[in-house]
Amino acid sequence: EEAIDTPEALLPRLRGRLLRLLYDDYQQMISSGLSHFYFYRPDGSTLLRFHAPALAGDNTYEYHSLLRLTHSRMEPQSGFGVSKLNSPAFRYIFPISDQGRHYGSVEMSLPFEQIHSNLIRLVPNGDYTMLISRTALNGHKDSLRGEKFVESALGPQWLCEHPTISRITRDFEQSALSKELLPILANNTALHEQMAQGRSLSIPLWHNGSGYVATMYAIQSHDGNTDAWILGISKAPILSRLHQSLLISILLASLPFILLGLAIGVVIRQRNQLHTLSHTDVLTGIANRRAFDTALAQEWQRAARARQPLALLLIDIDFFKQYNDHYGHQAGDRCLRQVATTLKQQLSRPGDLVARYGGEEFVCLLPNTGIQGALSVAEQLRESISALQHPHAESSVAEHLTISIGLAVQTPEHSRSPSELVHEADQQLYEAKDIGRNCVAH
Repeated sequence: EEAIDTPEALLPRLRGRLLRLLYDDYQQMISSGLSHFYFYRPDGSTLLRFHAPALAGDNTYEYHSLLRLTHSRMEPQSGFGVSKLNSPAFRYIFPISDQGRHYGSVEMSLPFEQIHSNLIRLVPNGDYTMLISRTALNGHKDSLRGEKFVESALGPQWLCEHPTISRITRDFEQSALSKELLPILANNTALHEQMAQGRSLSIPLWHNGSGYVATMYAIQSHDGNTDAWILGISKAPILSRLHQSLLISILLASLPFILLGLAIGVVIRQRNQLHTLSHTDVLTGIANRRAFDTALAQEWQRAARARQPLALLLIDIDFFKQYNDHYGHQAGDRCLRQVATTLKQQLSRPGDLVARYGGEEFVCLLPNTGIQGALSVAEQLRESISALQHPHAESSVAEHLTISIGLAVQTPEHSRSPSELVHEADQQLYEAKDIGRNCVAH
């Protein structure tokens, strides 16, 4: 909200606050390979690039079609693209809104550099290169003028990273073998026909008496265009021995899937990591509001089909503002992590979910649970927090940390909204606070 209302002259101070607030989380993202982290304002201007904080305030709509699509549809989007800093990456953008107001969006991206290092680790004897279409660099005129990308041996329409850049950024240099084989590929008519159709493919090569397999994995943008390729060249000695054998048809039928599977597996694994990150609260490590909203919608539909009860507990730490004011925000963060861990440890069924709802509020979703079962779980959660005996000098109900819980149970119907269950639990939470806190209301 501050990013919208703050005057331009005061934005550097706001960027500094945001950078300090999420710096530790950004370091964790880097360890997972997600080194590019952006915040955008609603008009498409960059609020903060964590990997380049000095570069901010520029409007990205001119070249960032995926961001424009995210803001126009107000839905998460993903796809391949090239950033203003000329970094090819798989980009994931999530809009930020609350009560109908759009506050901007956050982007996390996986650069090809990370995929390249993973491929080298998984298959160390291969050569891997990313080839980018010239059309994908529309709006990035500095890419060629600054020699970030140069024409590849496959033809002028496909660009690759400048060798000097590769040596500096990744300590990587294209091998002599790759330099010898790329011109051979350039003369392969079948390869260019397949590339023109945007299809992934693998083809055999024979060079100086040795056999190789070249695998081209197509990378598509959000609009379905093939904007890049991951090219892998691996030595296959058996091809030389089977050159004259009918068995070569069997071998060539299986090798492409093996090699493509390696490349695809890396991308899928990184996407799974991103999915986990986007559904996890960065402070407490448990599910976040987004994960809860998804689970609630799914469980509501499932319970409506099965005519089963669905229980919801809305949990609030008593007098947490006073706790923060007295002990400090770092102590408050530690307190939130301890409460989250304790609540999660009390749930034994796989389908039960505890999530951070916002601030000092948590929520617990209990599928196929009636009122008595929900009351039992709620009391167990309340007693587990009280048993911590975590000091709270500013509390009016106890000398230690306590929680208040609002409980609601409904048998869902397809014609009704799950927000009714949340509203009822919220009303019960207010009731729990009114009657003295450190209790369960239903």
